Amino acid sequence: MKSVLKDLKSNLIANETVVIAVSGGSDSMLLLKLLEIVRQDMPINIVCAHVNHNVRSESKNEEEYLKKYCATNNIVFEGYKIENYPDKNNFQNYAREERYTFFEQVMEKHGTKKLLTAHHADDLLETILMRLARGSSLNGYMGFKKITVKNGFIIYRPLINVNKQEIIDYCSINKITYFNDKSNFENKYSRNRLRNTIIPLLKKENKQIVKHFNSFNEEISDLSQYINNMVEKEYAAAVIDNKILINEFLLCDEYIQKQLILKYLLSTYAANTSLINIKHVQSIMKLIKSSKTTGQINLPLEKVAVKKYTYVQIESSIKKAKYEYVLESQTALINGKTITIVESEEEDGNNICRINKKDVKLPLRVRNAKPGDRLFVKGIAGSKKISDILINDKIPAPDRSNIPVVVDDNDQIIWIPGIKKSNINKSKNDTCDIILKYQ
Repeated sequence: MKSVLKDLKSNLIANETVVIAVSGGSDSMLLLKLLEIVRQDMPINIVCAHVNHNVRSESKNEEEYLKKYCATNNIVFEGYKIENYPDKNNFQNYAREERYTFFEQVMEKHGTKKLLTAHHADDLLETILMRLARGSSLNGYMGFKKITVKNGFIIYRPLINVNKQEIIDYCSINKITYFNDKSNFENKYSRNRLRNTIIPLLKKENKQIVKHFNSFNEEISDLSQYINNMVEKEYAAAVIDNKILINEFLLCDEYIQKQLILKYLLSTYAANTSLINIKHVQSIMKLIKSSKTTGQINLPLEKVAVKKYTYVQIESSIKKAKYEYVLESQTALINGKTITIVESEEEDGNNICRINKKDVKLPLRVRNAKPGDRLFVKGIAGSKKISDILINDKIPAPDRSNIPVVVDDNDQIIWIPGIKKSNINKSKNDTCDIILKYQ
């Protein structure tokens, strides 16, 4: 561990406060001990951040041991217990988010931006294998780095070049107490299956496999950084005023072109990047390289990529095509909402429509508003133009042709969902046999 101690001393600053994530396992207990050794030569303030995941009966005793250990060794202890898991099928992701939220709170409390974690070389191997198995992009195939920045905080992994067996051996020789999490030996999660079945076979095949994957990660990281620098340079020339300039774009290598489109999409969908996939990149690539001078493709969240002679740009979609559907138990609309037939409903606003079958001709349909449509508005004598109703409701002109209206088989307009009801609608206390809900 001499190289790790040397690395710690070069990356820590005298008198600074560092937060270390400590689970109680061999990895984090070893790192905690190494920090104590560093503190003998360099004054540092150590804060132990421990999360009790509250899924094992042993967790309470492990937390109490850490509290006593920290008190005995002049280490600040900060603990957090996860009380419940809203989504038990997504336990690992939820727990990870909870941990890092807690770690950030601890760092803020103690006025530091440095978090040490005990991720080691075997963890890196597991991470890369998981990403290879799932499929990803070049950046996505990377594992983690020794030092990364997340939300303005530095995450430092001093054990990245140390394998698991070295950690266990060091703990044994130096009599470092640690706890084994028995859930790590259950093959319920994909990471555990890799750790307990696949990786032992790889190690048997090649004893240097962990070291080789660490080198692979460094190569991918360097290559990714090089390509990212190229993409940044080409992006500045090919994307101006949020438009992909076709002539400049076509000068780039095809791989760089794909990365330019991906970067453009990610910047457009900054808050919804999970909606973007390789198919969207391929579709925009095809649109750009098409011999047609104009065209467009549909994208998530009612957006379109539009080709206009010399450039391609993502815009909000304005769909004007006519549509008409027979209402089913649940009918999806082009505006992203639905109309559902429900058994009962307590609400009585414009999002609810109550009618009797005897007042209409079935089946009910939903279509877009069209010129000349009129509605006999509930509570008002005579009929009103739907266009006037939409203007009064301040519906933007480009959106009016997309507004859904519910009609019967005689094209009698029954309801403008969310806006107005016809005079055949019943109140909540009246008898009715069809209830529609717009949401």
